[in-house]
Amino acid sequence: MNDSGHRRDEGARSPHGVAELVFLAAATVRLVRRRWPVLAAAVVIALLIAIVQYSTAPRIYESRATVLVSPRTADASEQGGRSLRLADVMPTYVKLFGSRIVLTRAAERLAGVSEVAAMWRKVPESERLRHIQEHLTARGVRRTHLIELAYRSRSPRVAHATLESLISAYHDFIDEHHRGMAVEVADLLERERHDVQSRIEQKQQQLRRVQRALSTAGMLDHPDAMHPLVARVMQLNEALMEARSRRVELESQQAALEEAIRQGRDLGPLLLKIEPLVGRELMLAALGLDAESTESSRQVEQDLLAARTELQSVLPYLGPAHPRVRQLQEQIARQEAFLSRTRQLPRLLAAQDPRQLGPLLRSLVQERLTAAQVRESKLMESYQVAEREAAALQDRWSEFQLVQHDLELLRKLHDTLVNRLAQLDLTREQADVRLAVVNPPVVPREPVSPRAGTVFPMALAAGLLVGLLSAYALELLDDRFRTPDQIEEQLELPLLSVIGQLAATPESGLDEFIAQQRQDSADAEAFRTLRTTLYFTARDLVSLAVTSAEPGDGKTTVLVSLASSLARSGKRVLVIDADLRKPAMTRVCQLRGRKGLVELLSQEGVTCEEDPPVVSVAPLGIDVLPAGRKTADAAELLQRDGLVRLLAWAEAQYDLVLVDCPPVMAASDAAIVGDRVDATMVVVQPGKNRRRPVARAVDRLRALGVHLVGVVANRVTPEPGDDYGYGYGYGYGDSRDADGDDASATLPLRGSRAA
Repeated sequence: MNDSGHRRDEGARSPHGVAELVFLAAATVRLVRRRWPVLAAAVVIALLIAIVQYSTAPRIYESRATVLVSPRTADASEQGGRSLRLADVMPTYVKLFGSRIVLTRAAERLAGVSEVAAMWRKVPESERLRHIQEHLTARGVRRTHLIELAYRSRSPRVAHATLESLISAYHDFIDEHHRGMAVEVADLLERERHDVQSRIEQKQQQLRRVQRALSTAGMLDHPDAMHPLVARVMQLNEALMEARSRRVELESQQAALEEAIRQGRDLGPLLLKIEPLVGRELMLAALGLDAESTESSRQVEQDLLAARTELQSVLPYLGPAHPRVRQLQEQIARQEAFLSRTRQLPRLLAAQDPRQLGPLLRSLVQERLTAAQVRESKLMESYQVAEREAAALQDRWSEFQLVQHDLELLRKLHDTLVNRLAQLDLTREQADVRLAVVNPPVVPREPVSPRAGTVFPMALAAGLLVGLLSAYALELLDDRFRTPDQIEEQLELPLLSVIGQLAATPESGLDEFIAQQRQDSADAEAFRTLRTTLYFTARDLVSLAVTSAEPGDGKTTVLVSLASSLARSGKRVLVIDADLRKPAMTRVCQLRGRKGLVELLSQEGVTCEEDPPVVSVAPLGIDVLPAGRKTADAAELLQRDGLVRLLAWAEAQYDLVLVDCPPVMAASDAAIVGDRVDATMVVVQPGKNRRRPVARAVDRLRALGVHLVGVVANRVTPEPGDDYGYGYGYGYGDSRDADGDDASATLPLRGSRAA
């Protein structure tokens, strides 16, 4: 993509899209400047339609009023309660304005108004209520007790009278029906109170049942303390965890013991490892010792000393027959026996047969493991039962709190209903609500439809929108190049120069070219700009092919003018006429019949080194290689290696070689030549060429690998009011052009120039 396309993409990716907005605004301005007649026509048509509509449309007048619906009470607390209730039924009060009974009463009141009577003579009696309803608008103001009313009619007095009648009929309806409404409200409240009372009794019975259950469990006596069931669950859980740990330890020791027995290892070291885990009581019990021996020797000695001390202290006071004294004596005897057997433990263990030690340890471990498993199973059963009992107890407590909460709410609702019934006065003469006209209806002076301040701005906006859309559609349908950006964007090539319409001169042929190339002319300045652009675009450029998309685009004129400008800058320039089908340069220079490119490529007695068929055009300061005789196989000649040798010779002899090629869409010669030169330049005539053919021509050259250096816009004239080069107007001027068939000018030649 070209540089301008990249700049637009970068602008579109800017943080806030400022560059994109600027680009769109500039494009819109250019579009408006080019298509302003379409935009002006759309605006004028829209305004004319608006004028006709405004002049012929009937005038509609609207009368407006605002009504306040408020509770009739002086008590602040009561007003707060009623305000909430009134807000719930406000939509009903709004819809009552369109009810049949209110409309009927309003129509009866309007029968005495002369303006309404005259209008209703044209409306059937069965349609009058619907007629009022269609022209009436009633809506409640959000979060207020206000109702806004509006009635439209072609007569301002009819609109005012109708709205007044509606408000009066509405007020009468509210006053007449308030008592019946109060009775219905009282009946409704009484039925609701009985229903709430029965629900209260049911909740009380349910609460008493739950209280009895909780009282039995003891939760109501100490509601903040932990219930014994919950404490039991926690204790059972801890015991269960300890039982599981002990079972796992015993299983691991059983596995180690079985492995040692299977491998025949010494069980003595294993016994020392098993003893702390299996428990000293197992080993001593297996050796015939007492179950009291589960304590360690040191602990037993400490307990023995404490028991003897206590016995000596209580014996003088209690006597030898006292139960406490006997208990202490039995405890001392057991502890002394334990210590005696413990001291004999090493000897007893040493006396054991090693063959009997394995089965003994296995039976002891299995016995303790079985006991641990049974204990764990019983603890699990007890824990599950306690957990279910605690959960049931918690459910009853939650039910108690829920029933208590529901009962409290029902009692509050019952008290509210009782208070409401007590406050309801069925004998009062005024309605439950009061209507106050905040903004009374007035006779409107200005119509609401049509309004000049609305019709004409909308028409102007619609005209601008339609005009812009039409201009954009015409822009899409217009296949011409309108701006340099379009040329660059469509062709993806840089625009080298914009050349205006060359000024007409009295001369013809090359004399006309010479006149147009005066140093002080604007035409010469355009080609000097093209020369400078080529210099900075491609500094190593030696051979350049010049072509166009279609015939008559002025490519030969651009080529000759560029060559002359290069020659004036001191360059040695050779122009090769490679348009073998329609050689414009050959005709202009009157070189028909002379040997040239055809003979050179055919090698018919002509060579570059010995006899180059080059003609010097002294007034322009350039050399020309004519096309030569006509041939039917131009493409085949150009594809030969002779063209490559010719270009190599020419590049060695000249500073720049310019090749005039046929149009791309007319023949494939331009692509053949473009493949053999350094670069190719395309000449576009925006006033004549369409975008699609030019784009196809460029794509064809690009697909064949031709290096394109850029585009030259030829015969461009700025439109009035446009900046030069940014808006094109097209003039066609004199039809005599080097590309045309009528070019017949001649120029004195100075013979052939040797290489």
